[in-house]
Amino acid sequence: MNSLTVIAADRTGVIAELAGLLGSNGINIAVMDGRVIGTAAILHIDVDDLPLAVTVLTRAGCQVMAETVLTLRVENVPGALVRVARELSEATIDIRMMRTVSRQSNNCLVTIATSDNERARQLLADRVV
Repeated sequence: MNSLTVIAADRTGVIAELAGLLGSNGINIAVMDGRVIGTAAILHIDVDDLPLAVTVLTRAGCQVMAETVLTLRVENVPGALVRVARELSEATIDIRMMRTVSRQSNNCLVTIATSDNERARQLLADRVV
């Protein structure tokens, strides 16, 4: 999965504008969430075409940071994310981003970006989707 952090000037319709730009360029949005901080809209968007999304959003005047993320299936119990974070920490792998994508009664899907996704993929292989 490919994840973008997008910073744009906050204004009415900014989400519609950016989602429209992505859609009109054939880029599928898997997940989008965001918030306003001061005068900036900060969006986290998971897309299927990272290079094109970066190009489209940069041309629209947005600041864009792109990362490839791992999707994990973890138990929906207290402490499940702590165990993932500790395993990575003990392997000296930094977590750069972690986001719960969906939550069901038994498990959650979580996306993470790390300082070494390949090592993280190997370490967490039993949970990588």
